[in-house]
Amino acid sequence: MTIDTKTSEVKRLKTKRIKYDKEKLFEEIQEGKIQLNIYKEENVRLKTQLAHLQKEQLSNEALAEELISSQNAPIVGRLNKNSGNLKGKVAQPML
Repeated sequence: MTIDTKTSEVKRLKTKRIKYDKEKLFEEIQEGKIQLNIYKEENVRLKTQLAHLQKEQLSNEALAEELISSQNAPIVGRLNKNSGNLKGKVAQPML
């Protein structure tokens, strides 16, 4: 399907005259492209930083879980020992 450029619709959509200087428009487009590249670079940098922080968070959470589980074992052992001592004291007759 070919588009007829002489139809009234296409003629109506074309601008008949440009109100701005073409050089100025070109410069604005170039500045926009530069700004877009800056945003893209910043986005990549932030995504990389986020990935590193998430990885660090996961390792810290794993370390915290390991510390909690290793600290709970001695605490449970001490509680069991203390409860055994208390049971022995209760079983002894008071004089």
